[in-house]
Amino acid sequence: MLKKHLANHWQALWLSGEIFEIYRSPAGHQYFTLKDTSASIKCVLFRQKQSIPLQKGQKITVLAQVTLYESRGDLQLNVIRAMDAGIGDWEAQLAQLKQKLETQGLFSSEHKKSLPTWINRLAIITSNNGAALHDVLDIIRKRNPLIEVTIYPTQVQGPTAPGQIIEQLHFADTENHDVVLLTRGGGSKEDLWAFNDEFLARTLHQMNTTTISAVGHETDTTLIDYASDRRAPTPTGAAEIAVPVRRELAERISTTSA
Repeated sequence: MLKKHLANHWQALWLSGEIFEIYRSPAGHQYFTLKDTSASIKCVLFRQKQSIPLQKGQKITVLAQVTLYESRGDLQLNVIRAMDAGIGDWEAQLAQLKQKLETQGLFSSEHKKSLPTWINRLAIITSNNGAALHDVLDIIRKRNPLIEVTIYPTQVQGPTAPGQIIEQLHFADTENHDVVLLTRGGGSKEDLWAFNDEFLARTLHQMNTTTISAVGHETDTTLIDYASDRRAPTPTGAAEIAVPVRRELAERISTTSA
């Protein structure tokens, strides 16, 4: 009934936005999220109606019909026609910001601090409710349960997340930790956008404590990955980088002493 109501109420409409997430099915259909500065909506462009190649970050204008994808209960647009409208605003702004920070030396390797050989105190800045925290703590317990871990909870997505993360970074930097790990699990490009904040990148660059970033999956890259001292592909990978296996470290020290 809802699908029928949408079809009767909404005729085809034009709208513009930026492609954030996109997936091509084995049959050749393209499913993507179209977004502007305040809203987003899921779209489908069937293979038979494709006229231009689509990619993440692309700004397009579409002619589409509003419908309901019944099996998931999702509101979506069935795209009738798609036209290229240039590079997406968000992607263009990010590229400009990255170039600006790189020119200012924030990503230079000469400013990167080395990881300490021995870690006694580790700070973790992440969401209290995220799977990333559970994964990191599980790895630490297995590798070296004697390490003192302090958790600094924060939001990890949304407009208020950068400010909270910056506040926790400042706090952790005064507590004599050996390493600060900033992490969250995977998500859409929109979910991870908080980690592209300019002031967050500048804060990481100015930290006295060695920092490790681990945001999303291996294919996800944000500005903090360039600004931190070390980037890990995943939260569990970050825990493995930060925390050597206790037995192996003891053997290394014993060999060095001998």
